[in-house]
Amino acid sequence: MKMKRYLVFPIMFSYFFINGLYATSARAEDLTPMLDKISKRMNSYPGNNNWKYGIVTKSIETNEQWQPKKTTISKAIIKVVDSMVSGELLEAVEIENGNSKDISQKIATQLKEQMESANKETAKRKGQKGIENALDIFFPFNDNKRAKFEFRLLNGADINERPVLIIEALAKEKDARLFEGKYYIDEETYDVLKAQITPSKNPKFVKDMYMDIDFEVLPEGNFIRRRSKTRVNGSFLFKRTWIIFEEEYFDVKILN
Repeated sequence: MKMKRYLVFPIMFSYFFINGLYATSARAEDLTPMLDKISKRMNSYPGNNNWKYGIVTKSIETNEQWQPKKTTISKAIIKVVDSMVSGELLEAVEIENGNSKDISQKIATQLKEQMESANKETAKRKGQKGIENALDIFFPFNDNKRAKFEFRLLNGADINERPVLIIEALAKEKDARLFEGKYYIDEETYDVLKAQITPSKNPKFVKDMYMDIDFEVLPEGNFIRRRSKTRVNGSFLFKRTWIIFEEEYFDVKILN
């Protein structure tokens, strides 16, 4: 699969309304033509490493019942040129017990450190072969990964009044690098519109992780992540934490 590292940072809450998740009687071999069409479609997107986009990020610390305790909301403009990242924080606030405070300086420092780390890793890996790109890790449809999964066709649904196919992929051998779950495929174009996935094996220090990601094809034909919601139950510095990350992109532009 030739997908590029389109957007470096994660994404925000999905408002799609999903129905009907009961398995049909389709066998795995019956799905091969459909899986081929999805893989072919994903390989057809134009490759481009030059982007500019806005991103709104919400980090919510919760209790065990996933009820919010403290929320951090930030807004930034990010630019990616030849896979190297730069950006500017526009604003950041922290909300706790009904009170809010400006934490722009703190978040700006963190953003700068994240971008520097990402650029060092990109430079280090530049030119290496066989490296999985940012979006590839989420999908089981290419030839190299397909044999590692079992597939089921579930009852269809609608997303924004568009009929979709729902495919469930389950990893045969559990691995933290293999995501499994449900994929919502446009019946007409075979674009992946949504993924509701978890690691088939939880990473170290993570007890539970769930991702709900919305994807979109831009008018120019480029495939991007539009928004996501990630829920993590894990341990950090010997402390049990429950965190929800919600992120959404806006004003996505392709640069020459």
